[in-house]
Amino acid sequence: MAITVNTWTQPSTMEAVVGDDLPAATWNLMLGNQNAANNVLTFGPGDFVAIQGSPAGAALTSLLWPGLMFDGAADEIAGAAAIIPHGWLTATAHLWWTPQSGSGNVLWSAGYATAGDGEAPGAGATLITEAAVAAPAAGTFKKTSGSAVAVTAGEVLVVHVRRRADQAGDTLNGIDAALVAFELRRAT
Repeated sequence: MAITVNTWTQPSTMEAVVGDDLPAATWNLMLGNQNAANNVLTFGPGDFVAIQGSPAGAALTSLLWPGLMFDGAADEIAGAAAIIPHGWLTATAHLWWTPQSGSGNVLWSAGYATAGDGEAPGAGATLITEAAVAAPAAGTFKKTSGSAVAVTAGEVLVVHVRRRADQAGDTLNGIDAALVAFELRRAT
C-alpha cells in the first residue's frame, strides 16, 4: 500500500492519503495533528460528511478560510470519525464557528458514539448540549464548548455536529453559519 503525504492548508499540519476510506482526521492524528502530549484531536471542515440535510464545504471568502456551511433555515447534521487516542479517559468538545452575516442566536449541539473491535456503535451521548448561542460578528470565530465526557482509548469515535435553524431558538434567520473546526481535547 502506497502512502502519499501532502501538505494541507492549515500550517504545520500533514495529511496522508491511504486508500480512500479513512478520514483525514484519523491520519492527521497519526501524523501529528495534535500537540506533543497527544491531548487534542481536531477535525477540519473537510473531515465531515452530511448526515442529515446538506451542510456543504465552502470558502469563507472574507477570511480565505474553509468552512462547512449549515443552512439558515433547516435542521442539518454532519459527522466525522477518528480513533480515540491511547491514554484518554475523558474529553471535552469545542466547536469553532462563524456566521455568514447578520446577528442572532444559533442552536448548535454535538454528540458522539463509540465502538470497539467486534462491537456495534453505542447509543451515543452528548458532547455539547443544544443551546442558543449568540452569533459573533461575521468573520469572527466563536468557540462553543461542552462538558467533559468519558471515552475509551482505541475505540472508533463518531462525532455529530447539528444546527437546528428550523427551531424558534435559532434567530439567525435564513443565514448560514460555518463550522470552522471541531476540537476534542483530552481532559484526563
